[in-house]
Amino acid sequence: MVKRFIYTACAFNNIEMKTLFLLLMTSLMLFSCESKDGDWDPMIWKSNDVSKINKNKSNIEVSQAGKSYVFTCENYKYFWVYAILENGKQMGNDQQFIDSQKYEDSCISISIEENRMNVTVFPNEGYQIRNISIGVTAGDIFDSFIFKQRGKEN
Repeated sequence: MVKRFIYTACAFNNIEMKTLFLLLMTSLMLFSCESKDGDWDPMIWKSNDVSKINKNKSNIEVSQAGKSYVFTCENYKYFWVYAILENGKQMGNDQQFIDSQKYEDSCISISIEENRMNVTVFPNEGYQIRNISIGVTAGDIFDSFIFKQRGKEN
């Protein structure tokens, strides 16, 4: 009789535990995902001197003499450059951006350390406006910065 009672109590606890486990797993599956698969939050930026950077990334005015900027991504710890364009033409090569967190040529210098990007736009020795676009990504989220630099005065 005692053995049968112990067996019944263990069986009851086992069924109870399975039910509790199933309820817990179902709750986790239903309530843990608030967004659809593949949704990424937009990159949020802070800058040393570009006011309202999250609205003005596509129109950063740079003087002919050039300037240095620091951009910090507040919601992604790592990101990298996937493209740099000068007046619509690709600068460098794709492999350079994949292998390195640094890029430099006669127009611009870019270095990335964790969530911080340093950009130096060098003086524009030409007479035309120079448009430099930097595309960044943190996986399936993309963003870009467009610098519009004045040329020399005639």
